[in-house]
Amino acid sequence: MIGKRHSVILGLLFVLVHCLLFWHYGMRTFYDSAAYLEAADYVIAHGKLQDFHHLFYTVPILMMAAFRYLFPGEVLPILLFQCFLSGLAVMALYKSAEKVFSSKTAGLMACVIFLAWLDNIHWNITTMTESIACSIFCFVLYRLAFWQNRRKDVLVLTALLIVVFFTRPTGIVIILSSLIFVVAHYWKPLVESRRILVSVTVVAAVMIVFTAERMLDHWDFSDEYLKGNIITYADIVKDGHSLYHESLTIDPPSSKAFSRSVSPIGRVVLFIYENPIHFLKTAGLKVFYLVSFVRPYYSWAHNLYLAVWIPLVYFFFAVGWRATSNLPIKLFVVTAIVLNCGLIGISSVD
Repeated sequence: MIGKRHSVILGLLFVLVHCLLFWHYGMRTFYDSAAYLEAADYVIAHGKLQDFHHLFYTVPILMMAAFRYLFPGEVLPILLFQCFLSGLAVMALYKSAEKVFSSKTAGLMACVIFLAWLDNIHWNITTMTESIACSIFCFVLYRLAFWQNRRKDVLVLTALLIVVFFTRPTGIVIILSSLIFVVAHYWKPLVESRRILVSVTVVAAVMIVFTAERMLDHWDFSDEYLKGNIITYADIVKDGHSLYHESLTIDPPSSKAFSRSVSPIGRVVLFIYENPIHFLKTAGLKVFYLVSFVRPYYSWAHNLYLAVWIPLVYFFFAVGWRATSNLPIKLFVVTAIVLNCGLIGISSVD
């Protein structure tokens, strides 16, 4: 259990942060969040998903549908449930950090960072997929931190990853990172039994290719490449809009276009092959925006907060990396970071 003093600190911080967020933002139902509410209402009215691509968001949509059914037309119950789930995630994160670093102070620091990182925690108060996805990721980390080679561990992790798959498409990052954790944890027996190692490699490769094909077939990033967007939909606000800044886009390639005669993965590979300089430049800018967090359309105060906060996060990451010898957890984390950067590099920053 979390110690009493740490429980009080984290409880007060959790309430304070969420009260400030509700006070500042209220209950947001902007374009994307309203679309999820519409999808939930459609499930209630017709008993099925509104669109095929909603399959990848089944968990949050069904969750919203359940609350909309119990409280017709209301948004607040959904947000309160997301906050409650996030509270459980904080507890899971505390225990995970305490286990990995053998330190209650590490558990406290991990949760303080989690709650004070406003760019992430603010999703708890809007009807999107980020909040529930983030909470489930914390539960996955908890299971990995307390991995004991039991059948229960395998079953619980499998169940969580299935939920991850149907919560948000980018959950594939956590799924593959978890696979790397399992391989690293069982590396010695896998090496000793090469047949099993080959089988695991083949199954993983097939899963990666199949999932990537399905995702890239539906979310075709070719438009973002060819429009030269660094930030998603930046071209829409390009002409005279106060949010636009020239660094949000880059001149698209003049004559090269995606081939429609190849597979979704093939389109991406072909574009990179035919436009290597353009791709490297745009991908580099996207990853820069991802890791720096600053945006030219943010207020100066918010960018100042990020300029101070993000280096602190990275500093503590480096401290944590050196403080643990848990190699499977390290590989899980670094795989998630690399895959997330790669996913942004071939698409765009949201």
